[in-house]
Amino acid sequence: MEQWDDIPEVKTASAFVHNGEVYINTDLARVDAPIHEMTHLLLGSIRFKDPELYFSLVRQAENFRHFEDRIGNYPNMTRDDAMEEIFVEEVGRYLAGMDSDIIQLPQEAQYELHYNIKRLLDTVLMG
Repeated sequence: MEQWDDIPEVKTASAFVHNGEVYINTDLARVDAPIHEMTHLLLGSIRFKDPELYFSLVRQAENFRHFEDRIGNYPNMTRDDAMEEIFVEEVGRYLAGMDSDIIQLPQEAQYELHYNIKRLLDTVLMG
């Protein structure tokens, strides 16, 4: 396990990305963990290719319940990075069929989010 000594998340996180690969701690992970981590990778690609789309997606986190309380859980992150974390948490839960704040958004916001998730997947899959 020497190769993991520099990664603090290795023993406490349910999943994490390291060098572009997703690692899942099957002892801790829920069903949404792989989707959560893959969404980080997808968003990284989108942020590089289409920053406007990236920021329109992650800023949806501001519409989730208890946003201000939740963003306080990430004191060592920039606001944008914390918004991404909250956003991917909800997307992972939503796509895994779990309870998610995405269904609490107004219909128009849900439509926009669905459209942009499809656009995000199309961009990654089709280039």
